[in-house]
Amino acid sequence: MEWEQFNDLLRQALETPEVRALIRQIAAEDDHMAGTAPAARPEQLRELEELNAKLRERIDLAVEERDALEVRLREEQRRNKQLTSQAEERERQLREARRQGAEWENQLTLANQRCTGLSAKLQEAEQQCKAISVQQQEALAKSQRMEEELKQQTARLTPLRPLLEHFDAYRALPGTLLKTLAPLLPADNVMGFWANGCQIDNILHLWDALKLQTGSLSPEHQAVILDILSFFLDRYNSVWASPVYQLMTQEVGRPFDDLRHLRSGDCSRFQGDVAQVLLPGIWNLNRNTAERKCLVRF
Repeated sequence: MEWEQFNDLLRQALETPEVRALIRQIAAEDDHMAGTAPAARPEQLRELEELNAKLRERIDLAVEERDALEVRLREEQRRNKQLTSQAEERERQLREARRQGAEWENQLTLANQRCTGLSAKLQEAEQQCKAISVQQQEALAKSQRMEEELKQQTARLTPLRPLLEHFDAYRALPGTLLKTLAPLLPADNVMGFWANGCQIDNILHLWDALKLQTGSLSPEHQAVILDILSFFLDRYNSVWASPVYQLMTQEVGRPFDDLRHLRSGDCSRFQGDVAQVLLPGIWNLNRNTAERKCLVRF
């Protein structure tokens, strides 16, 4: 390639008008010199030397231009190689970017699919939340109705609460004692417990049974039965315009009175003031007499 450039430069130098004119002149003189005397040759030789000098100068310039062109060519080749390398790197980066773009597009597609699925689940969850909200409202309304019913039932049961409390206390007594009292007060039926307990005859018989058990009962059990007796005595009195019966609880310190008091089995005295009431009696307010006398010590 460098030799071809040199030939091109030499051809361009020979095709200049000045060089071509000198070449034609020399050729014409050579033709003329063939018939002239040898004395004319030195002048022609000088001209040829000048022409050779110009040719050498042209050739040197051409060589310099060739060398410069070679330098520029190598620089251009280096730059072309660098640009080619850069282009290849950019092509590689472009391919990588396209690959990443395709991967990101796939990920975006998958993300869109997941979003679609999540959106469907979200809508389903919202529907479930609405259904749950409706159920909660229904449950709240039902709870409010039940609360109102409970209040009404509680209001209806409030008068019965003392009865239920006494019934529970009665059922907690020992089994042998309940068996003894069962003909008067059943322990398996609260309505039977209520119906029997409100009858005055059963109240008096309960007092009699309690008197027979005095001394063998524990103070706690006797207090339970006496409290039940007092409860039913109050219920019996409540059906009358004024109370008919009351327990005789204020007897301590009174002189012993056969109309009001009974001596306990361990009491040997016949006179004196009441020191202890073992079992309160039942006083009839209408007849002003003791239906059941107090069992006392004095």
